[in-house]
Amino acid sequence: MTDYCNQYGLFLSRDIRRASQLKLDTLGTIVVAVDLEKVITASTKNVFQSGKAEYVFYEGDHEIYHSPSLDDDVLSALQDAAGSLYGVIRLNHSYFFYVKGMIPKYNWSYICLAPYQSIADAQRTYILLSVLIILFVFIFSLLISRRFIRSITIHFSRLISKMDDFGKDESILPVTDYNYSNMNNETGELHRKFDHMAAKVQELIQINYVNELLTKEAKLKALENQINPHFLYNTLESLNWHAKAAGVREISVMVKALGSLLRTTLNNRETHSTLRRELKIVNDYMTIIKIRFDERIQYDVDIPEELYDITLPQLTLQPLIENAVKYAVEESTEPCIIIVTGRAAENNVILKIINSGSEFPYDLLKKLEQKTIQPHGFGIGLLNIHSRLQLHFGSAYGLGFYNDDAGHAVVQITLPVMTAQNDPDHNKGVK
Repeated sequence: MTDYCNQYGLFLSRDIRRASQLKLDTLGTIVVAVDLEKVITASTKNVFQSGKAEYVFYEGDHEIYHSPSLDDDVLSALQDAAGSLYGVIRLNHSYFFYVKGMIPKYNWSYICLAPYQSIADAQRTYILLSVLIILFVFIFSLLISRRFIRSITIHFSRLISKMDDFGKDESILPVTDYNYSNMNNETGELHRKFDHMAAKVQELIQINYVNELLTKEAKLKALENQINPHFLYNTLESLNWHAKAAGVREISVMVKALGSLLRTTLNNRETHSTLRRELKIVNDYMTIIKIRFDERIQYDVDIPEELYDITLPQLTLQPLIENAVKYAVEESTEPCIIIVTGRAAENNVILKIINSGSEFPYDLLKKLEQKTIQPHGFGIGLLNIHSRLQLHFGSAYGLGFYNDDAGHAVVQITLPVMTAQNDPDHNKGVK
């Protein structure tokens, strides 16, 4: 081995001697030059299909041979990078598969470099293709999953939308552009159950609403029917009594007042009236009563003109005035003063009927409702008026009974400030 093995190869040499007469005379020297490049090429030409293999041979640390395509920089990088018995190494921007081994007889070590670039390219292609396939499968699965989830959630979204619409307006059944009558799964069953429930709720609301209106209307009609005949009978009794005890002129006045009173009360089919109309009824009634009792009764009204147009149930004042006449005049010989007052208090109107000559029992209204005292006819009218006020305006309104400091009986009527123009129930006929 020489320092120029890469250029000239290995040299095999042997002396040629002649053995004659016990002498070994040197005849010459045979030198055989071994071209390592050709030997390696010939021995590996059918081994590597992907390209020519490259070799590096060492004896110890001394390099014997390297393939001509490997320069000094590659050889230096190869020594540093090839640490294991085999592996993949990158040299000059190309990949090689290397194997390190020994030639036993000569104790030569070698490094064999097989072309690996096509395999690396194929590997990168396979990795890229695998990533693309995985990415495609992921996106495709995501789209399919989203479509599948959407196919389920859209039905729940429609159901929630139907619930919201029905919650906003229970009078209208919510509808969608999808027919769930033939969907035989849990979603279709939910929609059908909700539609059935909504229809049932709407039906119950309608029934209850109509029943409530009919009940209220029947109560109002029944209450008015209890009051009107009672007043008519009392008026006719008064007329009959005075016809026997007085002259024709006074009877004429009473009959005229009675006619006006009956026209106002019996011919009016409205359930509600105004304070102006109620005061006219009371005035006609008091015309008859004053003729009957002469100077024993005094009647006065103290109500501002701006309150005359407020609404209240029909025949609210007259039965209360009649009640005062019965207990303060008919059952006593003393003169009686009846005053009707009215004042606005914030958003309410307070009407008071004050009469002398009688007093109310303590907590009269509660006792009448609980029937702990007997109404004697007029108590029914008081309860009727109180009930009608609360039916029309609410539980915050109605009648109150008390005695003032002067010993006068006071009926207080609490009403909202409501006129015919802003009263939605005004002018509704009774059927």
